[in-house]
Amino acid sequence: MKLICDVCGSAIKINQKNRSTIDPTSKNFCSKDCLLGLIRMCHPVPQSELTMNYPDTGNIWSVDLRRFFRSSYEVEVARFLTESDIEYEYEQYLFPIKNTVYIPDFFLPEYGCFLEVKGRFGIGSKEKLKVFREVYDYSLITIPWHRRGLFGL
Repeated sequence: MKLICDVCGSAIKINQKNRSTIDPTSKNFCSKDCLLGLIRMCHPVPQSELTMNYPDTGNIWSVDLRRFFRSSYEVEVARFLTESDIEYEYEQYLFPIKNTVYIPDFFLPEYGCFLEVKGRFGIGSKEKLKVFREVYDYSLITIPWHRRGLFGL
């Protein structure tokens, strides 16, 4: 299976094992540079419209970032954002979705963009992302597990 990068048009090969990590409603990227390109294309969001979340901390401590995260993949994405001089807020906002809430992993205030770092999609995860995109007019980029190699995992 091949996907096409929404920034540069390059083909992205996906092996059979990683097909379940694809979010069909998200834009695709082939490199860190193309991820930055997607981030720069996001639409600004007035933060006054967002509902604050008071997150439980994760259980993975990052010494260099001086905070907890829920996964090592999120730590690597946070490092990438920090190295790219992109300010982020971690799990700060929540959105009602049907009978539950959705809390995106990262919000990038300068770009008005949310990032969701996905390892494996659990039951209902793809549906939750799909409904978020249908209900809310916010940019959301999914960073799927099959792109983990870009972040050294």
